[in-house]
Amino acid sequence: MPASLVLSFFLSVVIILSTSDFSLCQALDSREFFEARIRPVLVNNCFSCHTHSQLGGLRLDSREFILRGGKSGPAIVSGKPAESLVIRAIQQTDDRLKMPLGGRLKDQEIADLITWVKMGAPWSESAKQPQSAASVKEFSITPEQRSFWSFQPIQKPILPQVKDGSWPTSPIDGFVLAQLESRGLTPARMAHKRVLLRRASLDLTGLPPTPEEVEAFLKDKSPQAFSRVVDRLLASPHYGERWGRYWLDVSRFAEDDMRAGVPEGRESYPNAWRYRDWVVEAFNQDMPFKQFVREQIAGDLLETDDTNSRLNRKMRPAAGTAFFGLGPWYYDTDAPPEGRANERNDRVDVLSRGFLGLTVACARCHNHKYDPISMNDYYALAGVFAGTEYAEYPMAPESTVVEFKKQQRRIKDQEAALKEFIESKSQQLGEILIRKISNYMVAAWKVVGNSKQDLQSAASEAAPDTELLEKWVKYLGNPQKDHPYLKSWFELLSHGGSLDQARKIADDFQR
Repeated sequence: MPASLVLSFFLSVVIILSTSDFSLCQALDSREFFEARIRPVLVNNCFSCHTHSQLGGLRLDSREFILRGGKSGPAIVSGKPAESLVIRAIQQTDDRLKMPLGGRLKDQEIADLITWVKMGAPWSESAKQPQSAASVKEFSITPEQRSFWSFQPIQKPILPQVKDGSWPTSPIDGFVLAQLESRGLTPARMAHKRVLLRRASLDLTGLPPTPEEVEAFLKDKSPQAFSRVVDRLLASPHYGERWGRYWLDVSRFAEDDMRAGVPEGRESYPNAWRYRDWVVEAFNQDMPFKQFVREQIAGDLLETDDTNSRLNRKMRPAAGTAFFGLGPWYYDTDAPPEGRANERNDRVDVLSRGFLGLTVACARCHNHKYDPISMNDYYALAGVFAGTEYAEYPMAPESTVVEFKKQQRRIKDQEAALKEFIESKSQQLGEILIRKISNYMVAAWKVVGNSKQDLQSAASEAAPDTELLEKWVKYLGNPQKDHPYLKSWFELLSHGGSLDQARKIADDFQR
């Protein structure tokens, strides 16, 4: 066999083997890429919500499920990252589609997922499918969780024994002194009256004492002097303003909506001040905490007759329900289902954080990893809010509301009559002025034409309104290139013409 033929055959075999090896390596590389770069991202960020839970009807634990997608359609389009919902979600370019919840993937992880979709979303089926922690075992509350101190009923503690029994003036002082003595410490000496008054004033009202209040306290030598100061500060309206602010922070109170894209005119919540005043009044009236909680959760279902209120408060219980009722959803009652879901999630979060001191929101996507809250518990609570409806309640007696509505009807009737009168008179005036167009145009020509008369002498009985004539002069004396009906008028104005020519154009325009 010739040497050239042998060499050609050898090269052909090398090329075939190289091509085969390249395809095999490429397949191996894609599986390795998936296992090393893609599967860990899905497990750590997606599986807690999109395996057995199937939030949004979507599962992400197999290629078949991903291509099938959920309620919003296929999760990926093989080879087309720009058309894949998963890529849009992790890039967070769509306000309604941002994943994963509570954060954003690293830039490298996003780039890897885009590359994976471009590769056709290869999936290694041979490897054992890892499961999310939420699906490994059934949820159960352990004895250790049940015995946690914050879940125990409140009990009256036993007062500790102290060495210096003369120092405590209240049970709380006993606990403070016991801890000091256990560490070999002694209480600090009593503060000067001026310092004590300043501390109490700033603590209870957030304001420093006035010179008159300082002088009166320094002169009061009785044992009850400081008690009287405390009673005075607790009775001050500034007490509720000072301490109510802390609860307004817990309830996420705001009078303005600072979100981007809020429609103009809807930047503020019209009745937010009512809830603010209700909170301040609750503190000033020393409302029991049990009642404070009840009126914010279900104040619209409680007695609304002020005469039956044990505290005789100015604000009715329904005002407290703004704890849940005020927010971005206040004026967005036609929000889409996903917007309503966010509304419920916000309410669950503020309720659990504010009243329970728990981060229940973690159970929105999986059983809580630390607190004894399951995903079922979360959605059972969210279901309570899913069944609520918006309603407005009057903050005045029924007789006042009835009279107010009567007055509103009278005002609307008067406004309608006034509108009808103005429209009628405007139409009549328009018809009168239309009939006098020719007269005003002729009078205007006397001013802007060759004669150049002054405005007063140009006005006549045919065009008696000098102010209106002045407007005609201003308009007709300034040529308008884009006015087809006055073209002949402006040509006459440019080349000069007689009063009769102007009158003919005015008569034609009148017709």
